[in-house]
Amino acid sequence: MGVRFFRALVVVLAVSLVPAAGASAAFDGLSGPRGIATDPVGNVYVADTGNDRIVKFDSAGTQLASYGSAGNGQVEFSNPRGVAVDSFGTIFVADTGNHRIQRLYPNGTYWTGWGSGGSGIGYFSSPSAIATNTLGDLFIADTGNNRVQKCNGWGWCGSEWKFTDEGGISGPEGIAEGAGGVVYVADTGNSRIIKSDSNGVFDAQIGTAGSGNGQFSAPRGLAVDGSGNLLVADSANNRVQLINPTGGFLAQWGNAGNGSFSVPTGVTPGGGGVIYIADTGNSRIQQLGGPTGPAGPTGPSGPTDPTGPSGPTGPTDPTGPSGPTGPVDPGSGDGGGGDISGEDPKPRITKVKLTPKRGWVYRGGYLNMTVAVTNKGKAPAKDVWVHLFSSRKRVSVTPLVNIEKIKPGWTVTENIKVEPKRRVRGKVRIRAKAWGVAGTSKLKLIRPWW
Repeated sequence: MGVRFFRALVVVLAVSLVPAAGASAAFDGLSGPRGIATDPVGNVYVADTGNDRIVKFDSAGTQLASYGSAGNGQVEFSNPRGVAVDSFGTIFVADTGNHRIQRLYPNGTYWTGWGSGGSGIGYFSSPSAIATNTLGDLFIADTGNNRVQKCNGWGWCGSEWKFTDEGGISGPEGIAEGAGGVVYVADTGNSRIIKSDSNGVFDAQIGTAGSGNGQFSAPRGLAVDGSGNLLVADSANNRVQLINPTGGFLAQWGNAGNGSFSVPTGVTPGGGGVIYIADTGNSRIQQLGGPTGPAGPTGPSGPTDPTGPSGPTGPTDPTGPSGPTGPVDPGSGDGGGGDISGEDPKPRITKVKLTPKRGWVYRGGYLNMTVAVTNKGKAPAKDVWVHLFSSRKRVSVTPLVNIEKIKPGWTVTENIKVEPKRRVRGKVRIRAKAWGVAGTSKLKLIRPWW
């Protein structure tokens, strides 16, 4: 009885979080932060993506240390997006642009690292998130390879999870481990959460694409709070949601709740009911919490005067005959713009097209391309996020495009850029995905004449 009461109390406190006073003045000096984690004593670690480093803060947001700089050597990073800290204080970094994982001592010095660009086991393509468990396992969101890899803390990777029978995962950018070995995967490109066991055996799908309670649009960062509920950085909906282990909606912060976010991509619980959120678009960390104190007891109410008897109700006048029904407005019939199916009109992305579909680009140069997204639904598609991936380590592509609105029946086209390094050779495949629909382009890398 006592345990059930404690868990219920945690949930009640969690949904009453408010922004901490003065939080905006803390956690400064960041550029596009993404991953966020806490250690056993409550310090906060942030993947400061735009500054190619990991920053350590205390629980109030005062900077304690900074680890790393731009590069590809030891304790050097390229757009790191994920960070995790185990129970011993060991720091693991998803070194996204270098397609590898680095393991650091608690003081931030280099310990070991593994991985390089590729699609085999132990290779990575833009890994974006890491989760650890008490057994020493690592769960890595291998974003560009559309999978999760399970490794140990020393670099041996034994399995990959693609969830093929469930339609596959697309560009996963968040992962978290819960009680009993449960693993949650942010299936970012498909706007849902996959729940599995610690061996990648599928258990359930949580959520669908949308903006309602328990729905997601490009979810990224995930974390499990002290009562076993799931925190989700619902990025394209500019909010954070709290979901119970079976997928039931509990609370949200953002558009319709406390705080205001721009593309939040990371979330982690702290002590005392605090939540830290990587508010990426605003280049800051927001701290929500702690819970407000309980209200004092309400005094007794005085006696209520007796109510007098009601008078008798008069007879009801007879209802006259109904007149004939007028003609139906032609605008509500089929072909007149109405929806005769009885269902609410919905957006439906049916096509994502990259142009050129086949082409070439100079090594050491760049190619301007376009991505076009078509909405064949009966309602506008709002906040459409297009995720773009390159199949080659040394070929970069615009990672994310946001289309604010696509009217029913319309196609919207946006510009992207592909930039290969001078020494890379061969071919590259560029992939774009939005709302579960994908398009690809194949490019030949040409030796420059200059």
